[in-house]
Amino acid sequence: MLLRNISTSTTSQRLSDAVRAGDTVSRLGGDEFIIVLSGVHGADEVAQVVDQRLIPLIRAPHRVNEHELHVSCSVGIAMYPDDADELDLLMRHADTAMYQAKSNGRNMAKFFSAEMTERIQKRLQLEMALGRALEAGQLMLHYQPRVDARSGDILGVEALLRWHHPEMGAISPLTFIPLAEEIGLIIELGAWVIEEACRQLAQWRAQGLTSLTMSVNLSAYQLRDPGLVQTLAESLARHHIPPHVLELELTESALMDGAEANLRTMHSIRALGVGLSVDDFG
Repeated sequence: MLLRNISTSTTSQRLSDAVRAGDTVSRLGGDEFIIVLSGVHGADEVAQVVDQRLIPLIRAPHRVNEHELHVSCSVGIAMYPDDADELDLLMRHADTAMYQAKSNGRNMAKFFSAEMTERIQKRLQLEMALGRALEAGQLMLHYQPRVDARSGDILGVEALLRWHHPEMGAISPLTFIPLAEEIGLIIELGAWVIEEACRQLAQWRAQGLTSLTMSVNLSAYQLRDPGLVQTLAESLARHHIPPHVLELELTESALMDGAEANLRTMHSIRALGVGLSVDDFG
């Protein structure tokens, strides 16, 4: 079993207290530990040790000077010999299960399964494909019209990022946008979306659609990017776009995450003349 995000000051002792006399507790380094439970009679016995002793002991408050600290605990479990009969492979499987526990909300334990390895392989495949998607020309913007309900006139459009992979087909933004945020690619993708949206808007304005506005969704990660305002200013200037016809859409949760810094960035965006709106409000 592997654990992360644990204060190491008293953790070793707590782990030793949680297991039996014949079991082994070892620290790999940092916040990672291994526990070997010997002579267990099936997964139920392991789960009982983890759920009733190990996790509650780790989650109990840590007293450091005058402070009371609370830590999280994620546990991955691999069984010998069912999951592997070699130590290195057994540890990798436990590590895989631990990351699954972390991704499911932490403070829990997960047993390894073959499906976990398949999911990780698919995720790695998706990560590599996403890293190449922009250069390969697989990303595109679709434009959703914003229509006046009374007159039926199209007042503007919202730029929506889409990804079509030549082998995997259309991949949902609900899948690849969070992935881009996790692997640090969202800033590059976001800059491309702003540039492409401004290029298309300039083309429409040249055709006489000068009253058309363009709305672009902005990730919380982009809002924290110190280069965002410069990216906006350069794209607007390059395509001769009046700032007031561009609008950035933010979610309510993005606004609340790091509110002070976000407020400064929003003031800078408004100083450019670019509009701001809140999407998914409430």
